[in-house]
Amino acid sequence: MKNIPLYQQIYNYFHDRIKTGVLKANDKIPTEKELMEKFLVSRITVKNAINKLSEDGYVTRIPGKGSFVNAEVNVQSGVLPKKKLIGLVLCDIDYTFGIEILTSIETELTNLGYHMIFKRTHESKESELQALRDLIALGVEGIIIQTVHGEIYSDDVLRIYLSGFPIVFIDRHMEKTSVPVVTTNNYQSSKEMTRRLLQAGYKHIAFISSDPSGTSSLEKRYEGFRSVYNKKETNVLDLETPTTRFKTKENVSSDLEKIKRLFQKHPEIDCIFAAEMFVAQLSKSALKQLGLRTPQDVGIVTFDTDILNSKHAYFTHIRQNQARMGKEAVQILTSSINRRETQRNKKIYIDADIYIGKTTIEI
Repeated sequence: MKNIPLYQQIYNYFHDRIKTGVLKANDKIPTEKELMEKFLVSRITVKNAINKLSEDGYVTRIPGKGSFVNAEVNVQSGVLPKKKLIGLVLCDIDYTFGIEILTSIETELTNLGYHMIFKRTHESKESELQALRDLIALGVEGIIIQTVHGEIYSDDVLRIYLSGFPIVFIDRHMEKTSVPVVTTNNYQSSKEMTRRLLQAGYKHIAFISSDPSGTSSLEKRYEGFRSVYNKKETNVLDLETPTTRFKTKENVSSDLEKIKRLFQKHPEIDCIFAAEMFVAQLSKSALKQLGLRTPQDVGIVTFDTDILNSKHAYFTHIRQNQARMGKEAVQILTSSINRRETQRNKKIYIDADIYIGKTTIEI
């Protein structure tokens, strides 16, 4: 064995023990320090051996926890069919947002020879962390993630990224981090919609949303609105239901009352800029309960709508290019995985389109 490199000898040792079943699925490999002492070698030699075991699919490395025998190893042959896995984490999907991103990413990954594992967090930070842990344990090579509402910063996400694990944010992101992101140009889109509303003759516009603080997409939409409409604020920015997966009757009723109180206090409002589609639906219900008509009495605009009927949509809306967002995110992630180029601080802002529906006059 004198002519065999030391790292290869360590590799062969573990390869044989996995192949013969001495080490079973999910068994933990000794730490680098333990292996250095056992084989009397340097840390770099140990790292090279473990890296090769990982690259060949025999072990999975989990940042902060160690290396484990891959659960899919075929003990009889000692061969692991190579599956290039990518994780996708979204808060949720529905007919207005998420489905196009999901299908776009799946299509692009399939074309590149990858398999996708999809997780939903339902806007829960605890579920988000568990999803990340599960995906890494399953052996994914990288993760595309939509962060949960209001998550300004996550030590867990950043720690995983800084360990060298490829991550790309989609739709939402965390400011002041170097994690690459693909999102809509929410600021410019919101600014353009507000400008067109004012040109069409709307004079008193209310911005209605859940708390935008900490959610990059909502923050930029609100900032874009305010950059054009700088009159005295008559807004609602504390709705609860958009951030809750399971919308209770009590929460819906409470949010409806908030919107109704706004109109009772400011009857001059002639248009609502709803930050999200569900908020637009809530606003429409609140107006109906007040006996106000759309668009005759009050106009409504929003982001996104039914993807199947976007050209004949009921709501006038800003239509995000979700398919392109998904494709760009895959390209960044796979480039990072393949080390073709550095992706730190890469930010892609995608323009959106405005569709005229039945909830405004022609704008």
